[in-house]
Amino acid sequence: MSNIESSLDDGVFEIVLNRPERLNALVPELMTELSDAVAAAAGPEVKAVVLTGSGRGFSTGGDLRAPRPPLEPASRRLRQLYHPAVIELVRLQKPVVAAVNGPVMGAGLSIAAAADIRVASTAAVFAGGFVDVGLAADTGTTFLLSRSMTYADAFHFLSLGQRVDAHEARRIGLVNEVVEPDELLPRAREIARSWAARPGVGIPSVKALLQAVTHNDLEQQLELEARIADVAANHPERARARAAKVEAIRKPGPDA
Repeated sequence: MSNIESSLDDGVFEIVLNRPERLNALVPELMTELSDAVAAAAGPEVKAVVLTGSGRGFSTGGDLRAPRPPLEPASRRLRQLYHPAVIELVRLQKPVVAAVNGPVMGAGLSIAAAADIRVASTAAVFAGGFVDVGLAADTGTTFLLSRSMTYADAFHFLSLGQRVDAHEARRIGLVNEVVEPDELLPRAREIARSWAARPGVGIPSVKALLQAVTHNDLEQQLELEARIADVAANHPERARARAAKVEAIRKPGPDA
């Protein structure tokens, strides 16, 4: 059985972490397959991505029961096995929605946080998990959480080893929406289809611009917006969308 399942439907690429018997705990093979799936999502036929877990959980982080790979020190394991997938998810120039269906912690939380937005089921539970086993946060957790949470909320959450439900996660910025379990995948797919239906490069451009804010000053950001404006304006889908909009405005209504 594959550790990752993926499918493409009308521009929406779905990636499923697939170790349900272990609540999708992470092993090296899964991380490698996840990197491969994210690489496939970069193809031109993909417009948006849904990322979720199979069974009752999203991912409980590294599988403590699995044999430890012969990579020492810990930094080497992180660099070779965990970092590539997270980097590829963040750099993917397609919008990604994580559908968090159950427990998510440790490096699994990092994977969810690497998505652009998160929709959580009311069955979801969020935890850092690192300090409970004497570890510092890793796999990009501190960077990724800081994109959506304040410093104080992120420190409070990670340093106290908190476990929070979906509604508290929404309050502190970990997730964007909370829905009932049977509404989770339909809602995530609805968001992805909405992204996929947008013409041109508007959605990936918004992603690139917001990511650039972390290292640009105002003048640099204005210049980047101006350069991307030229790319967007000259995209063939933008031209077709504009023409259709103009035609709709010109078309007389039923009372004309």
